[in-house]
Amino acid sequence: MLDPVELARLLSGIAVVIDAPARELNDELEWLIPEAYRCTHGMARVYLPEIRLGHPTDFRRHRFFLDRDVTALGHEVVRDLIVEALARRFVTSAQHSIGSISDIEQLEHREEIKRVIEQARQDGQDNAFIEYCTGEVKRLENEAETLKFNIETATERADQLETTVRTEEFLRREADRRAEAAEVNAMRLEKVADMIAEYGLPVTSLSEAVAAIEGLFPDKVVFTVDAKRTAESAEFNSLRREMPQAVRLLWHIATTLHDLLYRDTDEPGRIVDRFKQRSGGFEMTMTEGSMTNRDAKAASARRVQFNGESIDISAHLKYGPIQNKWLRVHFGRPSDSSNQLIVVGHCGDHLDTAGTRRRGH
Repeated sequence: MLDPVELARLLSGIAVVIDAPARELNDELEWLIPEAYRCTHGMARVYLPEIRLGHPTDFRRHRFFLDRDVTALGHEVVRDLIVEALARRFVTSAQHSIGSISDIEQLEHREEIKRVIEQARQDGQDNAFIEYCTGEVKRLENEAETLKFNIETATERADQLETTVRTEEFLRREADRRAEAAEVNAMRLEKVADMIAEYGLPVTSLSEAVAAIEGLFPDKVVFTVDAKRTAESAEFNSLRREMPQAVRLLWHIATTLHDLLYRDTDEPGRIVDRFKQRSGGFEMTMTEGSMTNRDAKAASARRVQFNGESIDISAHLKYGPIQNKWLRVHFGRPSDSSNQLIVVGHCGDHLDTAGTRRRGH
């Protein structure tokens, strides 16, 4: 769920990024790494320097994100948390790195102390003086180690607080988004109530069904002029008792089909089966037959103009035949998917295919 190439680029010179997608590799690591230190099953983990696999609590330093964490926070947030945390730790975690003039001065000072102690030994200086200097060096080293540990602890705490803040920001944005969606749904319900009060339901024609769905879901589905024309002239209008089913079919375009096309994109190859399952049995096909596709006139009837763009509407929903009458709703998507619209270009009787045109002749 995170892009290892992008992470490697952003962490160049700071960390090594390893991508381990193979299940076999994860199985092997179970033999080599204690459970608390593992990184398997979709996890992303940051191993800090000086990892101590035998230490009972060292695993807490090496933060990890589960796949559900990435889903909740968003991959960009998790990426930034990892990069920023490692960038802060870089200087303090590299024991012998040279990052500034003061680092060079400290190294020179340390070497000077070593030379003084060694010279004192060679000159036969008092052992008490040598022990004092040695002890002082150890004391300073211990203080440095303590400071390093305190910095490490403070940095870890800062990372945790930052994760908490980012999580709270995400939850706030998600709450705002849901509030906006709830407001839109409330407005739609008001429109439904108004339409029921004014027109009553069920509708009596395809044109009324198109008007109802277009009024309820203007941000999800749009009916072209041709679609409205074919709805008005369709022989299917004579089947008054089937109009509630026509409304249901168009309703599922704006709800079920819209979700499958723009939200539930994890299994695009199963959209036909998923639509039939979720819509209660309505059938859909995404293509026409090869002979129809090669027939110039039939293929032309399956393209519509929308906002200056020619859109393929070969994909369609099917209802019927009932009393030798069909309802076919042909739809497509604009190339600019930012507005997430479904364009309905035909809503009426069965379009001609290569086969029906030949039989007509």
